[in-house]
Amino acid sequence: MLCRLSVKNYALIEELEFEPGPGFNIITGETGAGKSILLGALGLILGNRADMQALRDNSQKCIVEGTFKVNLEPVNRFLYENNLDVCDELIMRREILPGGKSRAFVNDTPVNLNALKIIGDMLVDIHSQHENLLVNEAQFQLAVLDDFARNKEILSSYYAQYLDYRNKTTKLELLSEQEAKSMAEQDFIHFQLDELHEAHIEPGEQAKIENELSLLTHAEEIKTRLSEMIQILDDEDSGVIPALASQFSNLNSLIRFDEALKEIESRYTSCFYELKDILQELIKYADTIHYTPDRIAALSQRLDILFRLQQKHRVKDADELIEVKEHFIEKLNSYASLNEQIESLQQEIIWIEGELEEKANRLSDRRKAAIQPIQHQLKESLSELGMPDASIEVVLESTTDFIETGKNRVNFLFSANVGQEPRSISKVASGGEISRLMLAIKSLISNKTMIPVLIFDEIDAGVSGGIAAKAGRLMKQMARNMQIIAITHIPQIAALGDNHFLVSKKINKGTTQSIIERLSTEGRIRELAGMLSNHEITQEAIAAAKQLLK
Repeated sequence: MLCRLSVKNYALIEELEFEPGPGFNIITGETGAGKSILLGALGLILGNRADMQALRDNSQKCIVEGTFKVNLEPVNRFLYENNLDVCDELIMRREILPGGKSRAFVNDTPVNLNALKIIGDMLVDIHSQHENLLVNEAQFQLAVLDDFARNKEILSSYYAQYLDYRNKTTKLELLSEQEAKSMAEQDFIHFQLDELHEAHIEPGEQAKIENELSLLTHAEEIKTRLSEMIQILDDEDSGVIPALASQFSNLNSLIRFDEALKEIESRYTSCFYELKDILQELIKYADTIHYTPDRIAALSQRLDILFRLQQKHRVKDADELIEVKEHFIEKLNSYASLNEQIESLQQEIIWIEGELEEKANRLSDRRKAAIQPIQHQLKESLSELGMPDASIEVVLESTTDFIETGKNRVNFLFSANVGQEPRSISKVASGGEISRLMLAIKSLISNKTMIPVLIFDEIDAGVSGGIAAKAGRLMKQMARNMQIIAITHIPQIAALGDNHFLVSKKINKGTTQSIIERLSTEGRIRELAGMLSNHEITQEAIAAAKQLLK
């Protein structure tokens, strides 16, 4: 339950303390006094977005703090999993700084806004008048059915797998599209790769071919020049080597006169034998040079193939063609990997579909089992609220595909009178009937959910008199299992509260402020009397108020 709500510097509130008790709490006050402002402040600690315009004084920070006495396993589990203190009392605080920044705390530990919202959704359900329209929505109707059937755990498990299923099916669609687009490209790559494979290109091959071709096409010129060099070196009459050989004796004879010539003689000898080696290499090399037209044609043809492939693939040499071939191989391997991914993903999806089908069937069975009790209990509640002939028919339909909530859609059909065919609520229910129907639904699921605090913000709109009293008794009954806080303008409902609070405005130092006070018995009598007599407190109104309180 909510034990205390402290608000500072928010809208018309300078500083306020609200301490509701267990059971049925009533809040009354004139229109514009600040009742909705109180709920707005409460919404801040439940994770709602902050509005800087809501600050009373823009130079001061706004602080809203709520203390809850709660021992719910889901709340404690969330606190534990997020390293937050698990205590008998849960304190949630929100601070809005003058600069616009917002800070949130749970048990004095800083948290993000989402953490506040998650905890708030488990602690408080605020139902305002405009939310009566939700009763027309299929999503709300299915949520009612699931709350009554206690499907929260299985629904949560189903939804987590459903999200995984959606992600995987979306990924499969993208991969399948990619595969379809790549089929033509794969065929073209295979064709080009086969062509490159057939070419049998070797690293450095082009340079070797160009070098050999250059040699063969200039064979005659090379042999001619080599012959000239060989003749210069080896001619018997004028060759360099014979001439050098003839001078060995002269050099040796000179050494007798000067030993310093020995070093020159050694170098002379080295040059002589080096020239002889060069001569042998030239002769040997000249013997390898032959003009071979067939070989030239073969090399030219091979070079033409390489040049054609280079032009086709827009590369500079044959080595880059090898890189192109390796790139094609990698791309084809990636396509093979794509196929493997698709097959693996298809198997995962088949498995998840089996899991979803099993959970969806369980949800459907539990929903079907809840329909009759829901229809019966809603009919009883509506009868208590002055609609003895009203009935609700819950129509559950199956879907062919998985949706977020299983494989069901639901429609609540309503009939207010005997002989009237049940139809969609929005088509046949008046505003007052919708208010009573929503109250009946809240009563239906109040003891099925674990939310400890339920707040009604003028849910009784459109009802009055004896019906209002019946609505109040229904709220009072709900308050046996949870804390109910009801904002109301109807005295018949206000009189049934275990605790009664009055929100009013006062002027202090030239500014208007909202305040809240717990009413004593005498204060309640005067407030009820004012509500009964349009704020003109007469003896008759006081007597009527006392009668209501009995």
